[in-house]
Amino acid sequence: MITSTIVTKDRENGLYGALLSVLQQTVKPNEVIIYDDSLRPKHKDIWKIESFAYLKSLSELYGVDIRYYKTNDVGQTINHQRSLNDARYQYIWRLDDDEVANADVLEKLYNCIILGKRAAVGGLVIQPDQTGVTNVRKQTIADTESHTQMYLHQVNKPFEVQHLHSTFLFDKTKTDGYPDLILDKIGVREETIFTYEMFRKGYSLWVVPDCITWHFRSKKGGMRSQNPEGYTFNNNVLNHKKNLWAMINPNTDLLIMDQNGIGDSIVLESVLKDITKKYHNGTVWVCTPNIEVFKMSPQQFLNVKFLTEEDGRIYFNGRLPESIYGFMAKKEWKKSMADAYKEFYNV
Repeated sequence: MITSTIVTKDRENGLYGALLSVLQQTVKPNEVIIYDDSLRPKHKDIWKIESFAYLKSLSELYGVDIRYYKTNDVGQTINHQRSLNDARYQYIWRLDDDEVANADVLEKLYNCIILGKRAAVGGLVIQPDQTGVTNVRKQTIADTESHTQMYLHQVNKPFEVQHLHSTFLFDKTKTDGYPDLILDKIGVREETIFTYEMFRKGYSLWVVPDCITWHFRSKKGGMRSQNPEGYTFNNNVLNHKKNLWAMINPNTDLLIMDQNGIGDSIVLESVLKDITKKYHNGTVWVCTPNIEVFKMSPQQFLNVKFLTEEDGRIYFNGRLPESIYGFMAKKEWKKSMADAYKEFYNV
């Protein structure tokens, strides 16, 4: 069961090409969601009226539910985040508004993703007259300036990568959500961060090289219009996250966000020794504004290290984990905060 999403901005001609390529797939999605982030002036509302009629006729012709949302220049990242809530189905296929997929793309992606523990699967994203050939069959998080999906391959056998680019099919049950609060709205780097964090959770990502989507770069701005400040900001976030990913092991480390006052930090400090015993094979990272509270002793806290609050926010994509107060309220806590910390971290 599949939802297809297209995020568009001021490019209705390209949108219709992308939409028709989705509706004409050999395996059709169960629904299509269009997020229109356009900035058209009010006197062009007639376009919306014509579009609604056109979308309705397409929905009836192809037997696919089409939903249209006007999203008022919120940006690509936010719209992809919203799709996780709006999509009625487990699998989401994202396509840009200047891309046209071959008719068998969704069928091949779906057949690949349902095998094993795969979280996301992408095909090639080919730009006519500007696509080279490669035999490189990898994509690590160190490789983000270009992507193996952007090249033709001499061998058509699917292969595993660490992150995906542009268009792909993913299982929304295997993700904690898109990065939505730390990136500029143009969305550059959001798919890298989003898919790599699925990989870090232990899920596999694949590329199917005989699965072709054509990328017709539009000259009309769109979501990824050249915004030097946005590009720079998002690249800085990605590079910062690469450093954090390299330091923090998702399988053995614990990252504690101490978002509270000095008194709460004193309580956390009193139980930190008990917490570290459980994580003796990894590192306990503490993000706190009150680092002076923690009277660290090398003998007592060998595996505790500190990060800044900003590091924690970037690591968690701005969506911080539940606080100790939220935990206590949910549990209707009657005992001490120290006991709450122990139960919260299961020690």
